[in-house]
Parts: sequence; structure tokens; C-alpha cells
Amino acid sequence: MKIPARSIVWTVLLLLSIAAEAQTKEQIDSSALHTQLHNKGTFEGHVRTFAMATVNRREYPDYYAWAIGAGLSYRTPVLYNFQVGLSGFIIHNITSSDLMPANGFSNRYEIGLFDINDPKNHSDLDRLEDLYVRYYLKKDLKSFVQLGKFHLITPLINLQDGRMRPNMQEGIWMQWTSF
Repeated sequence: MKIPARSIVWTVLLLLSIAAEAQTKEQIDSSALHTQLHNKGTFEGHVRTFAMATVNRREYPDYYAWAIGAGLSYRTPVLYNFQVGLSGFIIHNITSSDLMPANGFSNRYEIGLFDINDPKNHSDLDRLEDLYVRYYLKKDLKSFVQLGKFHLITPLINLQDGRMRPNMQEGIWMQWTSF
């Protein structure tokens, strides 16, 4: 059973508001918390398009694909050294050749723009990308521990490694900045 990304987003925001309210000694007005999450949180949008083609020798088929995608992310303000981040992305197949033709020759490049497990799926290409909880170890907000699913930028892993969307990492990550 697939859970819609919209349901997950609302559940996380609800749990965050409950947790923030439970940590205070005095009762917080829920509309004030909603205002604080909305006004001090960070929303970001992202649109990307990618087109590619593979031209083979005569005995092998040629392939082409053009995809467009859009994403939305939200990061809460830091409350009691905690921050929650979540994002989602939708990919649409504008046009493409048959990426899994009946002749048995499959394509490994253009299919990477879409759902590699279901190449015929051109309508339901959405995914929850980031869903993490981050705890800041210092007041300067440079050192932290985070748990969940997130984008990671290191010398070995960077955002340009994917075509339509970068690779995602899941687990726990600690970043320590002593300066």
C-alpha cells in the first residue's frame, strides 16, 4: 500500500506541532505556533528539465527521453535545537521512445530519468525525498546530528550524480565544525 506524500507531510507537521507544544512549560497557542512555523520556516521550490538521446548502430534501436520535474521543500525553524526537513518531487515524462521495447534490447541511460522498476509508468512519478530530524550541537548551527532520509553533499557524493534527481541517503549523519 502506497501512502500519499501529502498525508506524510501533514502527519509530520502535526507531530512537530504536538512535540513543540509538549516541550514548553506554558501552554502555546496553536495559532501562534502555526504562525511561527510558517513565518520562520523555509520554503524552497525547484524545477528541472533534462533531455537526452542515445544513437546506436543500425542493428540496435535508438532511444530518446525528455523529462520535467518540480519539487517543494520545507524546513522548520530551529526549536530547542531541533529542526525537521521534508521535501517531495514530481517527474513528468514529456516524451520518450519505448524504453523497454519488445526486441529485448533494454536501455539503461534514458530509463534513469524515470521509474527504472516500471519503465511504462509515465503518470505516477512522485517521491518523498527529504524527511529528517536534525539536532544542532552548538548555537552557531554548524555542528549537528541528523536522522532520516536526506541529500548529502560530500567530496564523494554530490548533487550532480543524478539526472533528474540526486541520489538520496538514509540513516544517521553527524557533521562537526569546531571552528
